[in-house]
Amino acid sequence: DDDDDDDDLDDDGERRRGVVGRIAPNRRGGYIVEDDDGSAGTSATAAECSGEGGGVWFHMHDVIFERGGFEWVCRGLEVSFRHGVDANGCACALDVRAVNGSPLPTNIVSGAASWTGRKPTQEDRYVNGHSMPHALGRWFAVIDGHGGPACADFAAARLHGHVAAAYQASGAKGELVASALTSGFLKADAVYLQQATGRGAQDGATALAALVRSPIEMYVANLGDSRAVMGQVTRGRTQVAARCITTDHKPGLARERERAEYAGGLVASIAGIWRVTTAVSAPSAGRAGLLSMMSFGGVRDRVWLAVSRALGDLPLKEPKPVVSAEPEIHKVDVDPSKDAFLVLACDGVWDVLDNEQVVQIVARRLFGSVDDVAPASEANASAPKSMEELAAEDVVRTSYQEGSGDNLTCVVMRFAWFDSKTWTMRDGYADGVTVAAAAADAGNADAGNAGAAEDGASKPIPN
Repeated sequence: DDDDDDDDLDDDGERRRGVVGRIAPNRRGGYIVEDDDGSAGTSATAAECSGEGGGVWFHMHDVIFERGGFEWVCRGLEVSFRHGVDANGCACALDVRAVNGSPLPTNIVSGAASWTGRKPTQEDRYVNGHSMPHALGRWFAVIDGHGGPACADFAAARLHGHVAAAYQASGAKGELVASALTSGFLKADAVYLQQATGRGAQDGATALAALVRSPIEMYVANLGDSRAVMGQVTRGRTQVAARCITTDHKPGLARERERAEYAGGLVASIAGIWRVTTAVSAPSAGRAGLLSMMSFGGVRDRVWLAVSRALGDLPLKEPKPVVSAEPEIHKVDVDPSKDAFLVLACDGVWDVLDNEQVVQIVARRLFGSVDDVAPASEANASAPKSMEELAAEDVVRTSYQEGSGDNLTCVVMRFAWFDSKTWTMRDGYADGVTVAAAAADAGNADAGNAGAAEDGASKPIPN
C-alpha cells in the first residue's frame, strides 16, 4: 500500500487522493472527499470560499482526462489531485486526475438512424459519439451530401480531425473551442476543394456537429440546413417543448442573401424555393428576365443550390465563394433542470416535421413507454436496440410517412442525468446534491457509426 501511495505523489510530495462526493454543475465544479490523511484546513478554506462544506472544491477546467477523449466524473470516482488556489485566491483542488481503474461513465446516451427514403441513393452520413483527442470532447454529426456522396464521406471521416488539429494548434485552450471549430471547417473545405479540383468534382455537403465538452457545456456548429433542437421538460415536468439551437442557412434569409450577393452571387426564388448560383454576365430584366434566361439556356447549366453554406461545391466557391464554408457556432450552456435530449437531423426531416413534432416523437419513445422491450437489430439479433436508436428511427419513419422525398438521418442524444421514469434529474445533478452514477453508455460505439449508413438504410422505411 505504501508503494501505491508513493505513485500518487509529485516530486514535491503534494499530490493527494480522494473520492468525488458532490458535484455542483451550475457552478461548474464539485467537491472531493479527501483521504483520512488529507488536510482538514484546506477543506475548511474551500468551504469558506464556496459557502458549503464537505470536501475540497475543484473547478471543471482543472480536471485532466488522461484517456485523450471526453469522460466525466460521478459519485465515487477515485481521483488524485494537488492542493492549490484559484484565480480568486480560494483554496481548491488542481490537476484532478482519475486514478487508474476508476469508473469514468459518459454523460450522453445516443442512437442514430439513417435511411435512403425515396431518393435513389444514400448521400447522408453521421457520426455518433467520436471521442476527440486533446480532451476536446465527444463529436456527434449529421452530414447531408448533395450531387454525390464523396464530400459527405470526406466530412464524416475527416472534419472532426481538422477541428482537433486546429484546437491543438491554438494551444488546446478551452476558451478557443469556437475558433477551432470555425478554423477546422474552413480547413476541411479547403482540403476537399483541392481534391475536387483534381477530380473535376462538383458535389458538396452540409454539416451539423455537436461537440460535447462536459455535462453542462457543448458547442453546436452548423453549416447548411440540417437542424439541432433541444427537448426540454416543461409544465410541471409532464410535457416536452422544443428549443431550436440552429438557424437554417437558406439563400432567401436576408443576411445569407446579402453575403452571397456581396460575393457576386445571384439569389432567386425558383418554383417557390430560394436558390443561389454564381453571378450571370447577361443582363436580366428582373424575375421575368431571369426565368427567361433559365428557359433558353442563359443560366440553365449553372449550379443552383438551395443552401447558402456548405462544404465543397467547387463551382460556387470560385472565383469568390458565393456559398460559404464558415459555420455558425452556438455555445450551449445545458440546463440540467430541464434539458432532456438533443436531436440532430437533416433537412429531409424538417421538410415535413416541425420542431415540436420531432421532440414529441422522441419523448414518446424515451419517456412514454419505458417498459417497452426494444427489438433486436438486424445487424445483431442478440443485441437489442437502445431506446435512443428507436427514437431516431421513429423520427425518420414518421418523416417518410409524411411524404419526405429526401434522405433521412437523425441522431438522438439523451443526457444521462435525466431519469426517463420520473421525468426529473437523477439525484445529485442539482447544485449541492450527492451525485448518483450516470447511466451507462451501453452499446454506444465510439466512432463506429461514422461514415455511410448501414446497408439496410438503402431500403425505404418500412411501415
